[in-house]
Amino acid sequence: MTIGLKKRTAEERAAGLLFSETFRSRDAVERGGATIVGTGTTFSTAGVAFSGSGNLLYNVSGAKIIRAAMTIVIEFTLGFVGNDGVLHYSFDVTTAAGAGRCAITKDAANAIVVTMGSTVVLTVAYATWNAALVAGKNTLIVSTTTGATTAWLNGTSIGTSATAWTLSPAVTLFAVGSSYAGATRWTGTISRFEIYGNVCTAVDEPYLRAGTLISKLDDYLVCVPGTSYYKRVSDGLYVTDVLEKAGITQALMGSDGATAAQFPKVAREAGLVRGFSFDGGDQINVGDLAAFSAAGVDKPFSVAMIAQVDDFSAALALLTKAASLTVGEWALYVLATGLLQFLTIDNSAGANRGRAAGSVAMKKGLLQVVIATYAGTGVVGGFAIYLGGVRVDSANITNGTYTSMADTATDVLVGAGLSTGAVASQLNGKSALPEIFDYCLSPLQAKALTARLLRQSRVA
Repeated sequence: MTIGLKKRTAEERAAGLLFSETFRSRDAVERGGATIVGTGTTFSTAGVAFSGSGNLLYNVSGAKIIRAAMTIVIEFTLGFVGNDGVLHYSFDVTTAAGAGRCAITKDAANAIVVTMGSTVVLTVAYATWNAALVAGKNTLIVSTTTGATTAWLNGTSIGTSATAWTLSPAVTLFAVGSSYAGATRWTGTISRFEIYGNVCTAVDEPYLRAGTLISKLDDYLVCVPGTSYYKRVSDGLYVTDVLEKAGITQALMGSDGATAAQFPKVAREAGLVRGFSFDGGDQINVGDLAAFSAAGVDKPFSVAMIAQVDDFSAALALLTKAASLTVGEWALYVLATGLLQFLTIDNSAGANRGRAAGSVAMKKGLLQVVIATYAGTGVVGGFAIYLGGVRVDSANITNGTYTSMADTATDVLVGAGLSTGAVASQLNGKSALPEIFDYCLSPLQAKALTARLLRQSRVA
């Protein structure tokens, strides 16, 4: 039995979700594998309230909830004064002999202490964490792997550490609201507890805190589902439907919806039942909207798609809003070497900047999820490229004196764009589910979105 979890979605598995519980129902918690210890536990829509005389105990295989890289999310309300000078355990994972302990406590010196593999990896003084504490519900997030631990409380970074620790998957006892022995119990409410088998970043943290890491993926500006195309009654042009919140419901086939030689075919081979097949002379024109543009000041955005390249004889445009590398706004493309590049363009200065993959390349004839993100910071450090959910960018792109993107009339094109300049070739291969987001996807979201797109396109 997988404790504390209903059946996980593909997105949750990809993000590394190992344990998730909101403690709203005693029956549900017990079905999730918990034994109720003592009498001081009360379950409600607010979570589980501990009076100091009860806790929850799970018997587990440690490998199910402990990894060498983890993120722990605890949503809680204190039922004690933070500087009471008493040791309180929020949770404890260990063996019956107390070995290999992983725990977060508020110790007798009133510090928050993070212990991993029986090693204290982070200690946060009372004055530091109390300054970030709020009345009522709080969220503590700890990201840890050996040599790198970071903690946030309500979105404020309260401590980092380079202390090394060693994984101990032999642990079998998992207590919530106390130590494994049922002592030094928590007082107050725990309303959400999650464990992920991946570290998180400062970009992930707001989504983890809000509980929207996965649900936020539904919030895209535009997505081309790619199941069919048809002649539009109003003007006789050929279009394909678009899922959106931006204001575009149809995209033109080809450049203009009329030039049949530019129409990609609906792709239904190799298990791909969504998407289009491009022959090197095709494209889809999603159009231009203000929502797709930075309006003179760089802002966060992300693009994603499933792509297959069948011919690497030249550099190929994947998803662009650019006429060239110096005209337009942004471009995601792949070089003849299979290495991905993603950049933004300062149209007024003819400059660009971004990031490039340095060694991990796309593979010919293989459907792969490509995701590119930009934090809107105006610096190359704000860019990231993911291939198959793994970050692959390793080199900066800087050309000219870049200030910011501008709002141009350049259309968003799938499988084309960049008709002049360093990249001049249209995609020869396949494209499925291109999406544009008006925010910067986090690393964990990139993993989750990779699984989602593969599932939606039915190639996984």
